[in-house]
Amino acid sequence: MRNLLLFLLILIGVYYLRRLLTGDRSEGAAPGQAPPDVAPPREAELVLPCAQCGLLVPASEGVEAQGLFFCSPEHQRLGPTRQ
Repeated sequence: MRNLLLFLLILIGVYYLRRLLTGDRSEGAAPGQAPPDVAPPREAELVLPCAQCGLLVPASEGVEAQGLFFCSPEHQRLGPTRQ
């Protein structure tokens, strides 16, 4: 048991020594600044319902034809549902 505790203390010491030497101090970042690995927020995208099935799909991923929006080329081929 004593050897296991000693081994864990050595591992923790090596971890903190490595962090100290590599300069990895992400927790000590200046207040108000985002960490460098955080991506900037994306802009909201328009979401439209498919004219065939009603599924909500981002406008950039769908297909538009004859003034209607479809979620896939297959649903474009089938056409809008009759309501």
